[in-house]
Amino acid sequence: MAYGLTALLLKGMLGQDGVFSSDRIPEFPALQLPLIEDIPVVGPLISGHTLLVYLAYLSTPVVAFVLYRTRWGLRVRVVGEAEDAAAAAGIGVASIKFQTMLLSGVFCGLAGAYLSLGYVSLFAKQMTNERGLIALAAIFFANGNPYGTAAVALLFGTATALSVRLPQVTGAAPQLLQLIPYVVTVLALVAVGVRKSLTRSRHGAWRFEL
Repeated sequence: MAYGLTALLLKGMLGQDGVFSSDRIPEFPALQLPLIEDIPVVGPLISGHTLLVYLAYLSTPVVAFVLYRTRWGLRVRVVGEAEDAAAAAGIGVASIKFQTMLLSGVFCGLAGAYLSLGYVSLFAKQMTNERGLIALAAIFFANGNPYGTAAVALLFGTATALSVRLPQVTGAAPQLLQLIPYVVTVLALVAVGVRKSLTRSRHGAWRFEL
């Protein structure tokens, strides 16, 4: 609903059909980290990003701590893995789902703020370009582990960056190279499917032996 509503409001309120750009749109400034920015190779990779980028990195250990070191995090994992068992234990399943949905919306909102105010300073219809599906693929591939999800997201981000940079270097058709992040996503999902299939086979073998 929100995906289509933004396009509708863009046309109805601002009179723009596809892209809205204005000098009045604020931008997140890039932060230069003292000392780190002068380190060869590493400096340009770490320094010079917006606050939201560093917030994303910092949120990873925070989320991991909350999920694996707090009572609320335990309830979230139980609801996600065994909803009936959580309900039988007296956990408010609907409440946990609602809370996690709200937190997910907060993180997605921060991602959207970075995309429109940090990565580019404009708004375009369907500018997310299905990045949410890539995020889900990262979660599935890492089996929900926050650190693994962050690492896989960096891999997908690298693939996206290559799809932007390679046409300038190789002269290849940009439409072809733009497939890179999606091909990587499909391969990751295939790897997840193969891994789950092998896990089921091994568990089945163990049960047969027992």
